[in-house]
Amino acid sequence: MPYIPDLKRREYLKETLDPINGGELNFTLYYLSLRYLDRVGKTYDKCEDVDDALHYAMNQPMIGNLPETMPKMDVINQCELKYLFDYICYDYYLKTGRDPGRTIRMCAREFYRRIIGPYEDEKIMENGDVTIKNE
Repeated sequence: MPYIPDLKRREYLKETLDPINGGELNFTLYYLSLRYLDRVGKTYDKCEDVDDALHYAMNQPMIGNLPETMPKMDVINQCELKYLFDYICYDYYLKTGRDPGRTIRMCAREFYRRIIGPYEDEKIMENGDVTIKNE
């Protein structure tokens, strides 16, 4: 996200990705989403995995116990991604007392605007748009 200066971003990435405000939470979720796509490949299904994981985290109640250790960051499937996002968001809630829902919603919108939308446009150019004239 552009809200964090480049130098601070590089320092933040060297640390544990431990967000303390909405901008850092947004950056963390978006960055991990891009990492996931880089690892597994950008397909419609994988973009859908990210979108679903973000919405899953947004709708989780902020109750219960946080696991002792953070899940691995190099996730390879949707279940691991959901768990990672849920962990980060619940940890953020416990540290700040702020509901992460708004920030997650903004991250999901940004992910759609910057990743899914252009990917769909690319596929329309490649394969043609859906119309009723194709019948």
